[in-house]
Amino acid sequence: MLSTSPSAAVPSGNASTLSALLDLTAARLRIARQVTLSKWDSGKPVEDLSRESEVIAAAVKEARANGVPAKLADHFFTDQIEANKLVQYALLAEWRRSDHAPDDARADLEKEIRPELDRLKSGFIHVLAQSGEFRNLTDCSERISRATHEYIAT
Repeated sequence: MLSTSPSAAVPSGNASTLSALLDLTAARLRIARQVTLSKWDSGKPVEDLSRESEVIAAAVKEARANGVPAKLADHFFTDQIEANKLVQYALLAEWRRSDHAPDDARADLEKEIRPELDRLKSGFIHVLAQSGEFRNLTDCSERISRATHEYIAT
């Protein structure tokens, strides 16, 4: 139902590392729809600071164990959560305007959605652990921007 599984094997190299990060990010954003449906049905708010703190702390711990700097992991996963919340807010606004959510099949938050988010978290950490050389390039930001535009265009 969630069907977000990018390739589990991530090849090494700058282009493939960046591509893998973009694939994982897109997969995580696609899950936002199911998260939003769950929150619509339950009446829970988009923002849950205690849950977000738990998720980020667990990600930082796992990342550090895999050689990813804690600060990078903290910022990276905070940004992932913020992006997901923006999608959720946009979907909720759309559904409130029409006074109903779509009749899409619902995924179970605990049994389906969170395990998929955990799997993606591990994928992100794996790729971030391989990205040290790429992150140290002087034109890293420019490459990310270019690759993101190309990714969106395709």
